[in-house]
Amino acid sequence: MSKEQLMILEMVENGKITAEDAISLLNALGEEDSSPPQKPPRQYTTREQTPPSDEDEEEGPHFGKEQDFDFDFDFGFDKGIHIPPIPPIPQIPHLPNLHHLFRHRVRPVHVHTHRPRHIDPAYAAAMNRAGVEFSAAQLTDLYMADVTPAQLDDLLSVRRTEWSSADLVQLLIHEVDSHWVLTMHELGLGNISASELVSFAIHDIEPEYLREALALNLPGLTPEHLVQFGIHDVDLAAVREAQKLGPVQPQDAIEMGIHGLSASYVQSLVETGLPGLDARRLIEFAIHGLHPSLVKAVQEAGLPDLSAARVVELRIHGATPESIQSIAGLNLPDLTTAKLVEMHIHHVRPEFAQGIQQLGFKDLNARRLIEMRIHGVTLSQAQKAKQVYGEDLTAEELVEMAVMGTLQKLK
Repeated sequence: MSKEQLMILEMVENGKITAEDAISLLNALGEEDSSPPQKPPRQYTTREQTPPSDEDEEEGPHFGKEQDFDFDFDFGFDKGIHIPPIPPIPQIPHLPNLHHLFRHRVRPVHVHTHRPRHIDPAYAAAMNRAGVEFSAAQLTDLYMADVTPAQLDDLLSVRRTEWSSADLVQLLIHEVDSHWVLTMHELGLGNISASELVSFAIHDIEPEYLREALALNLPGLTPEHLVQFGIHDVDLAAVREAQKLGPVQPQDAIEMGIHGLSASYVQSLVETGLPGLDARRLIEFAIHGLHPSLVKAVQEAGLPDLSAARVVELRIHGATPESIQSIAGLNLPDLTTAKLVEMHIHHVRPEFAQGIQQLGFKDLNARRLIEMRIHGVTLSQAQKAKQVYGEDLTAEELVEMAVMGTLQKLK
């Protein structure tokens, strides 16, 4: 539609001319311009800057193409996008062979890409020739583990009557051989079950380690305990040091391995001669991260009623060698290890205790300091009370003032 036709239609809508006049004008325009109407020029978006080809016009509209829409969005594509350079990949350093650092032997790992549908008849015949009736699934497991007929013959030379074909499969898969079985007999473990033999093999517990563990003569030691020793890597030298304090149960030794007690740590604590120290207390010390220096600090303070249990309480309530030495240096007449624990429970800091002592309270002791902290006495309040009531003010009276609320009203 031409601009003149649009103008005529607008004039009709606005009431400037009648419909008949509009028809006459439109007819007159038609006579002047008898050429076919021209298609308006196509508007292109910023993503489509070039007109389509004739082939595109013939194929019709395409999904996702923006046609006949005149959006003027400026995405800044013409300015370019800055892409930071990709940093170079650092070279992976060569790791040395660390096998010599481990006590356990390293067993080869057999990797198979798929499970065979059929076993080689010759392999099956060679395995069954030994007189053991393996099922198809068992033969498959043996084949997947690269077990040879020679290995089967070797194990059968020391086979026990109660071992089933399933037991033999598990023993062979985990590389238990005649030498391993004979070694167990030598160590006095000849009556252990096939599953226990397999457990030793799975966790790579060496005969020498078993020999050393059995030499500890722990009461009630069983093969299951020995397996747990290997799993938690129990330091047998640490167990031997702990035996200097008294009997050690197999479960104690296992917990010592779980919490990482080393021979040097146990030895340093044993040398302190701390009363009440045994294997259970050693485990508590390790759980709470108690260092031997804390034990030595309490011992140097020369306090009565010292015990391993008190030292654990001191560690739990945040005591340090420095705090113990500072409080012990006040020479409080009633200071004991139990009172020292109470002082740390109620946060009687060395700075507070030293400041109160410097004010010259003649009846000052550990119990009074604890009562002061319980009732919220501060060092500044104690100083103010001394100024108001004189030098004859006692620690007991100061506590009573805090209880009655008089101390808080001093200005």
